[in-house]
Amino acid sequence: MKEERCILLIDDKDQSDVADSIKLQLKNEFDLEFILIRTAASNLKKDGEEDLDTEKLKVEIETRIKNKNIYIALTDFDLESDSINGLGVVRMVHELRSKLNFLIYSGNWDEVIRTVIGKDYKKASIDELVGGINDLIHDNIVNCIGRTDYMKDLIEYLKKNRGDSIE
Repeated sequence: MKEERCILLIDDKDQSDVADSIKLQLKNEFDLEFILIRTAASNLKKDGEEDLDTEKLKVEIETRIKNKNIYIALTDFDLESDSINGLGVVRMVHELRSKLNFLIYSGNWDEVIRTVIGKDYKKASIDELVGGINDLIHDNIVNCIGRTDYMKDLIEYLKKNRGDSIE
């Protein structure tokens, strides 16, 4: 019997092709359901503006994951928003599901690190670096991966963690 997995994926770009590809690759092992939330969608914009409305995003996430057993969540760090980035999304989702594990992906790790530790990592002290790492651990971020690698890493995560569920 195939294991069922529900995966939350939040990105500013449409990820339906990626979700379909993963489903196809794992069709014999898993029954996968993806909850795709595109932060650039017009219904999530501030009224009369181009930027993301974080309250609308929170309501969208809450509505879409209600009564769902989410196995893992993924988010891009750069959501092309002045209001929120991927770490903010992680914290927003954790208000709803505090134990949910995340994979965060990015094509700009310098910016991620600068956000996590508050400065350029080359100028950070060991204590600041360790503090940033502890923040990621506290946020249940199980892996930070390159934007182009997240599909492969998600597949590996699903296969490695068969039968496990945090919820």
